[in-house]
Amino acid sequence: MKRTLLSIIVIAVVIGIVWFAMRKAQAPANIEAPTITYTPVDTKHFRNSLFAEKLGQMTRIRFTPDGDTMLVSTLAENIYAFRREGNHFVKQERPFFSLKTGLPGFPPEESGLSGMVLGADFANTGDIFLLYTADAGEEKLKNRITRITFKRDGNNLIGVNPVLIFEGNTLSQPSHQIQGGVGLMINGVGHLLFNIGDAVNGKNSHDLSKEAGKIMLIERDGKAPVGPRPFPQAPKIQAIGLRNAFDLALNPFDPLSRFMLGDTGTDRFDRLIYGKIIDIQNGGGRGLDLEWDGTNDSLKKAIVDTNTSGTPEMVLHRWDPTETVNDVVFYEAGRGGIPQSNDKVSYVLLALWGKTGSTENTPGKKILLGELHTDGQPRIELSDFIVRSEAGKGKLGHPLGLAVDPKTGDIYFGEILEGNIYKVEPIN
Repeated sequence: MKRTLLSIIVIAVVIGIVWFAMRKAQAPANIEAPTITYTPVDTKHFRNSLFAEKLGQMTRIRFTPDGDTMLVSTLAENIYAFRREGNHFVKQERPFFSLKTGLPGFPPEESGLSGMVLGADFANTGDIFLLYTADAGEEKLKNRITRITFKRDGNNLIGVNPVLIFEGNTLSQPSHQIQGGVGLMINGVGHLLFNIGDAVNGKNSHDLSKEAGKIMLIERDGKAPVGPRPFPQAPKIQAIGLRNAFDLALNPFDPLSRFMLGDTGTDRFDRLIYGKIIDIQNGGGRGLDLEWDGTNDSLKKAIVDTNTSGTPEMVLHRWDPTETVNDVVFYEAGRGGIPQSNDKVSYVLLALWGKTGSTENTPGKKILLGELHTDGQPRIELSDFIVRSEAGKGKLGHPLGLAVDPKTGDIYFGEILEGNIYKVEPIN
C-alpha cells in the first residue's frame, strides 16, 4: 500500500513538472515576434532572418579570414565580437574594443567610427585599422586612423595595442569625412588604401595640400609608401577629385585587380566607379582624377582609367536622384540560383542608404546585386536583391554594414537605426 501511494505521488510530481515545463515553453508564443523589415526579392531561393538585436548604430561587419570571428563596429564607440561555435555565432559579452571619438553618433551626426578594415596580412599581424572622425576640442573635428591588434585572451577576443597612425591635415566636418578602405600587400609590405571625403568643400578635392577629397595610400605604420608615386609632392595621395565615398573594395575575381567605390553626389549623380585605383603589382601607377570640383556638371564627366590598357570608362552607373552606396562587397555566389563569380563575370553586393529622414521604403534602403562584366569595357547589370518589407513601411531605417561569411557564403547586413543584424541564406 505504501509503495502504491509513493508511486502515485511520484507520478503526480512528474506530471506537474511536465505541465509546468510545457506552460513555460508555450509562454513565449504570446510575446510579439521581432519585426523583420527587409525581405529578399527572390523568396524562392533566399530567406532573411534576424541574427542579432540592439547592438547600437553599427557601421561595419567584418569576418576574420578563417571565418571564426565576426566583428561589428558601431558609430559612437564599441566593437563587438561574435565567435563561431559549431553552426552558430555567439556574441561575446564584453566589447572587443572601445574607441572614444567624443561624438554622439547618428542622429544627429554621421561622424564617428565609420570604417573598420582588416589588414591584408591579418593572419600574421592581427592588424585592424579603425577609420574615424574625432572631436579634437575647440569645436574641431579630425580624421584619424588607429591600428589595433586582434588577440585571443583565454575565451575572450580583444583588440590591443592601439596606435594612432594617421591624422588628416584638413579639418573634417560632420559628413564627407574619412570612411572606408581596403588592406593591401604591396612588395611584401602591408598597406591601407582608404577614401576621405572633401569636408563639404569641393575645392579641397583638387588641392594636393589638403588631405580631403582623395583616395590615399599609407603603409601599416602610417608612413608614405615607398617607390614612385603618382603625386610626388603628396606621396600619400593616390587619386583626387573624390566627393564623399563610404566604401572601397578590391575585386578578387578580376585578373587586373581593379577596385569599386560608390561616390555620393549632391542631390543628383551618385557614381559607381570601377577601375585600377592603384597598380598593386607595381606599387603605384598613374594618379587618377575622379573629376569632382564642387559642381553637378563635374559629376557627369567621364573618368578615364589610365592605369588599364584601352583606358576604359570608370563610371559604370549614376543614380539620379541620389540613393547613396554605403557598402561594396564582392560575392563569390554559386548559390541560390546565382552563377559563381569568375575572371570575366563577377558579382557584387551594394547597400543603398536611401533618403535620410524618410519613412518610405524607397528610394534606396535596399541591397542590390550587380553582375559585373570585366572583359573589355567593364559594365554592370543591377537588380534588387534585398528590399524593405511591408513591415518597414512608415518606419525610419537604413541598411548599413554588409559582409559575406567566408565559410558558408551567408550574407549579413546591419540596420543602423534598429541596431539589428540580418542574415540572408539560400534555401536548399
